[in-house]
Amino acid sequence: MDFIDLSKFPPAEQEKILNRPALTPPPGVVPNFDNPPNQNDAGIATNAICLFITLVVVVLRAYAKIVCVKKLHIEDYLVAPALTTYVAYVYCDFWMLRDGGLFVHQWDVRLKDISHTIFILHVGVNLCAGTIMFLKVSILLEWIRIFVPFGTRNRFYWTSMVVLVLHTVFFASWIIAENLSYVKKIHILAASINLIANFVIIALPQWTIWTLQMHIKKKIGVILIFAIGILSLAAGATRLYLSVALYRSDDILYDQSGVYLSALIEMTCLFLVFCVPSIPKVFAETGLVAKVKSMLPGQWQGPPSSADSVGAFTTMVTARGCDSSQGCQETPGILRTTEFTFTAEKAASDQQIAHTEDTKGKMV
Repeated sequence: MDFIDLSKFPPAEQEKILNRPALTPPPGVVPNFDNPPNQNDAGIATNAICLFITLVVVVLRAYAKIVCVKKLHIEDYLVAPALTTYVAYVYCDFWMLRDGGLFVHQWDVRLKDISHTIFILHVGVNLCAGTIMFLKVSILLEWIRIFVPFGTRNRFYWTSMVVLVLHTVFFASWIIAENLSYVKKIHILAASINLIANFVIIALPQWTIWTLQMHIKKKIGVILIFAIGILSLAAGATRLYLSVALYRSDDILYDQSGVYLSALIEMTCLFLVFCVPSIPKVFAETGLVAKVKSMLPGQWQGPPSSADSVGAFTTMVTARGCDSSQGCQETPGILRTTEFTFTAEKAASDQQIAHTEDTKGKMV
């Protein structure tokens, strides 16, 4: 997009220039200023879903830390500014949807109107950088607290600290550079470094989890919880691809929309990485799992969990008879099967235990 010094033109000519398309349209394409084609519905749905998911997992983590664990750490405080900038980012997206639209070609926008949209995009880029910076610092600090024994300085600790420092310095520099001048190459650099950092953060805890002394099924479950960040890898890779496309394109307004939404999805995934490991504590403490199972038809018989237990056990009951001539002898008894359901719920300070017993007699 070429920059024009309007001061060199008379007022009438200035108005004429400002009413031109912001980008020369392809041959045969007529600009549509009044109702340009867009993908606003997809943009609204993406923003609404991402915002809803983020708010839910943040509230659940806050409940787990404040009510269940009753202890907060520095990473819990750092997520507050991350959530603030995230919500502001979503607001910028809805603002852009209202004023210009998403995936609108630049030739369908008048030159006088594009400056406002570019300003919103500029603010959004800064908010995105701030959100990612705070989130990844929070994740790394929690990784260190969980996987590194207090006072230990092992390879995990130093790797996390190096990534944390480099990540913070880079994103702080990116925010400064973004406000000094607009350079499309910086988006490629930022997306590349961001993708590498995502990979390191996801890979860091995996080896430690595999070395834990626990059943393989539990290990897989823990790995799945911590590996939910694979979604952030996919979003980060998509963002890098779209950033390269943006660099090669003159249609900044259209291609920037894809980068904007992919960054939103990536930030949402990072919130999941940070919050999801704490959520099982909420289900265990509130008995939500038991409540859901109680609404399902039939009974589930299987291994007990922390929230409820359902199962059955079998015992052999024998009879002993004694007389003066033969002494005491055991006679054939019955096979006794007891089915039980145990549900533990915290409500005020009382517990409700439901126990049902079905005894069947069988001669052996």
